[in-house]
Amino acid sequence: NQTPPISPTPVDFYAPFQTGQTIGVREHFKISWSIWKVTWTKFAALILCSVGASMFIPVIVISLVVVVTLASPHVPGTPLTDIIASSVQTWQIVLGLIIFIPLFIIIMFVLTYFQYAMIVLTARLNDRSDFVTNLKMTRQKFWSLTWVCFLHGLVVFIGSLFLIIPGMILAFYLSFSSYVYLTEDLHGVAALKRSYQLIRGYGWLIIQRSVVWVYLYCGIMIITFIPVLGQITQFIVPFVMTPLSLIFFYSLYQQIRDQKNRGQAKTVMTQKAKILTLILILIPGFLLGLFIILMFALQLTLGNIWQK
Repeated sequence: NQTPPISPTPVDFYAPFQTGQTIGVREHFKISWSIWKVTWTKFAALILCSVGASMFIPVIVISLVVVVTLASPHVPGTPLTDIIASSVQTWQIVLGLIIFIPLFIIIMFVLTYFQYAMIVLTARLNDRSDFVTNLKMTRQKFWSLTWVCFLHGLVVFIGSLFLIIPGMILAFYLSFSSYVYLTEDLHGVAALKRSYQLIRGYGWLIIQRSVVWVYLYCGIMIITFIPVLGQITQFIVPFVMTPLSLIFFYSLYQQIRDQKNRGQAKTVMTQKAKILTLILILIPGFLLGLFIILMFALQLTLGNIWQK
């Protein structure tokens, strides 16, 4: 009798971020990319469903306009805008709203559902769940995750009432709340508190990764302005950058969580890395200020020319 082969142990996608060590930016991107290459089809299915739901709204609006237009009597050759303006009655507007508003709410619910499904998939990649199983898991987590997101938004909104900056700070410190709920099963306010505890002491690390990610995304957005290549990039970007960003920042959460659990209260970043991060943050502001000064100088120059 032959011994049946032993099935290999499932790979832990986020194991490289649970070693107690801080992974460099380049290595972080490299590992996130390797995870995406293995799981991209699962994310693509959710993105396609989300895009399909979002396209449903304009289809409904256009259909209502066409139906009203075709059903109304009009003189041949009358412009379409005049036909619509003359044919739409009050009862038709009310009926349209009665139909449109519930559909809009349903579609927004579906869009939110698929967005949550992508977050759940990111946090549960190691489960190797299929499309249907992931949707069922999202249904189980939906209202608790919505409550966490609502509290997050409410706290940020209240903070924004005090000259915006407090709201930005709160948004930063509570940004891991949904990850905390899905991974550590902490609900409501407890998830927000845990997010604050994790990010406290690791602000520089998160800012560094966020800034590098923003520069990468801006570089890709510049490519979208190139003819032909830009159109191709616009089609590909949602299927690559959306799941890649989820994997990137969830793995960052896993790294910080692991280090916190090991008793590392603060991140270890060199002074050089902090200065470089600060420079990267200030560059956009410097360029914007330079642009405003140049525009102001150009306006003064043109004004003097016209006066002469």
